[in-house]
Amino acid sequence: KENLILSLGKLEDPNIIKYLAELYPLVEDTAMYQLAVLKALIYQKKKEGLEQFVKLLDYDIPLGSKKDDISYLFRTFKDSLELAPAVFPKILEFTFVPDYKEPIYNLLAILLDSNMIKPKQFAKYYKQILREAKIELKSQISFEQAEGAKEKDKTYYYSSYKNKGNDFLLIYAKLLTPFYAKKDVKLFFNKLFKVQDYKLLTSVYANLAKNNIEVDKKAWNYLAEDVINYANLYNELKDINRLDLFPNDDQLQEKIAKSMLYNYSFNFSKDTLEYITKKEVTVKNEAGYVYFFKSKKPKDDNWSLDYIGLQPLDLQKVNTNYVTKEKNNKIVPEIYKKF
Repeated sequence: KENLILSLGKLEDPNIIKYLAELYPLVEDTAMYQLAVLKALIYQKKKEGLEQFVKLLDYDIPLGSKKDDISYLFRTFKDSLELAPAVFPKILEFTFVPDYKEPIYNLLAILLDSNMIKPKQFAKYYKQILREAKIELKSQISFEQAEGAKEKDKTYYYSSYKNKGNDFLLIYAKLLTPFYAKKDVKLFFNKLFKVQDYKLLTSVYANLAKNNIEVDKKAWNYLAEDVINYANLYNELKDINRLDLFPNDDQLQEKIAKSMLYNYSFNFSKDTLEYITKKEVTVKNEAGYVYFFKSKKPKDDNWSLDYIGLQPLDLQKVNTNYVTKEKNNKIVPEIYKKF
């Protein structure tokens, strides 16, 4: 029955939307069928269908049996983004339901990023968004404090809590950026700038730069100091065509290679790392450099040989994708002498 309802949404018939609207209250005791009706209305790719979508949510809000059911519902909009603004701002009234909050705000952020919706269309909700953003920021700070206290106990399979990012907090930051000039919003950002997560801060600052909000040069220098975040910062600025903001560096290729190679299972405060050399090689008819490093964890007796490539032969250029990458090859003296 669920598949049958979904298939109705793909039919071209002027009576489909009306039929789906009438079907919805008849299946309100089965969330699976309600969600199928809502998806079918999105499949119709008509403004009338999306208006019914909001009306039906107002009538009764279904909750999925699985964690991601509501997220999947809103991902259905990806094929009809140009019509999605029709559900705003009314749909923001349903963010009080926990399962709906992130998917709704995420859709709004996507539309804002794509210039498909104007800030004035949801401006009256900015205080609501700000209030919830503050709560998410408190959660981030508490998480960092807890993880920082456990840092000394992390051993072999190390993962830095400072490079995890926070997608939901970033969504809030994007939605509040158009209101950056407001005193209460600027105060929120000032607190946000104090979090320890490099990945989150990189995305937040890049979004500000994308929206022509000036970012202090010291911020970019700070974000580039973290080895793991170095390549991430480069990619974020490249994505918004603002590599002019990336700090100048004579060792750009080497640091990009190191950042990509040691972005997990390596504790820079405890483990040891040394650059060895770079070698010109040809892989699949492509010439470039492979960068070699040696690394060792505190309890290891031997060094490991690690390498990654390819980087362009032009040292002024970088490649943030790799065709070869290997770590934890134990070094014996005969192999090391070759370098």
